[in-house]
Amino acid sequence: MVAFTTKYKPKCLADVVYPDTQTELDIMSYENAGRFNNIILYGTYGTGKTTIARLMPKAVVDDVDEDNEVDFINGSKVRGIQCIDDVEDFLHLTSWNKKGFKFVIIDEAEQLTKQAQFALKGVMDRFIDDAMFIFTTNHINDLYGGIQSRAEIYLLDPPPVERLVPLVKHVLKCEKLTMSDPQINQFTAKYGTSVRNLLMKLETLTINAKRKASQPPSTPNLSCNTTLNQPTPTSAAITSNPVSCNTTLNQPTPTSAATTSNPVSCNTTLNQSTPTSSKQAA
Repeated sequence: MVAFTTKYKPKCLADVVYPDTQTELDIMSYENAGRFNNIILYGTYGTGKTTIARLMPKAVVDDVDEDNEVDFINGSKVRGIQCIDDVEDFLHLTSWNKKGFKFVIIDEAEQLTKQAQFALKGVMDRFIDDAMFIFTTNHINDLYGGIQSRAEIYLLDPPPVERLVPLVKHVLKCEKLTMSDPQINQFTAKYGTSVRNLLMKLETLTINAKRKASQPPSTPNLSCNTTLNQPTPTSAAITSNPVSCNTTLNQPTPTSAATTSNPVSCNTTLNQSTPTSSKQAA
């Protein structure tokens, strides 16, 4: 299963969920080279800073070669002055897009050393006409003031609930899940601390819902010791008593003298009556 942070990642600047209308308009104004300033995107984690940075070159000039005309640098890994020398070498290369632009994206820029940040401002000045620098940072106060003064700065806070609801509805529709509007608002308010966190929670919700739907309906299990309760017949004609192997059957006692008999055991001595006839006595 593809992670929702990848599956529903914005494909263009218009797909991004912005914190407010003004920020959206400002970012969108860079499309089709409407503007060509250096920019700094700062704010809390998971609000789309890196996503916007990666989408920006294609938005500015649609035929940009992202493999050869965009230099992406992870500031937490490449931090020293050598990084700035490599950036300068990259900017000396020829660009073949219709504007001749190059783009340098420095993610987590505050992680660059102070020396590297100080040297970078000179490079930004030398290539101001054909290079656009895009910085992302979670801690703008740690970013050198000389860099800040050479860029437009945009704060990306977590979007409010009303801006996140359309994203939630889109994901639910794509995943064929239903949720009432109050439930959507409650879910978004609870997990919308960042767009990334919201997508991860939607992924968990979807997995659990599909797992539950795939399970067969539960049926009661009958064990060997289960007693089945049968309905009691009401007709006297069909009433019967269960008979076990040790049951003594009580037979009705005959009332007719003709049918009365005594049981005889194997050890019984039969007492014959004494004849009363005098003839027999002789």
